Amino acid sequence: MSLELASDSLGLVGKVDCLRRRDGSHLPYEHKRGRPARAADNSPDAWPSDRLQIVAYAVLIEEATGETVPEGRIRYHASNTTVRVPIDAKARADLSSAIAEARRLRN
Repeated sequence: MSLELASDSLGLVGKVDCLRRRDGSHLPYEHKRGRPARAADNSPDAWPSDRLQIVAYAVLIEEATGETVPEGRIRYHASNTTVRVPIDAKARADLSSAIAEARRLRN
């Protein structure tokens, strides 16, 4: 099921490709046609823009539901790979920085 979300306080609008419940938590999924990035150890990794996108969806879901979202997942169909993205303090800080930079550029 896809879900459209918006937040005036964050200045974000998004449409989550798929939202599932796992172990009592919401779990957003983003589907991508291409292949994942590669980490230093050559394991599959999320592209930075894809990572920010799934973190933004998680934060929008948290604001809408009042529940913590522990992780998001990005499915890269060209390689049949799913990358897990933890929604931790670093992810939230990266999103806050990206939003601040977007607002700075807009002004």
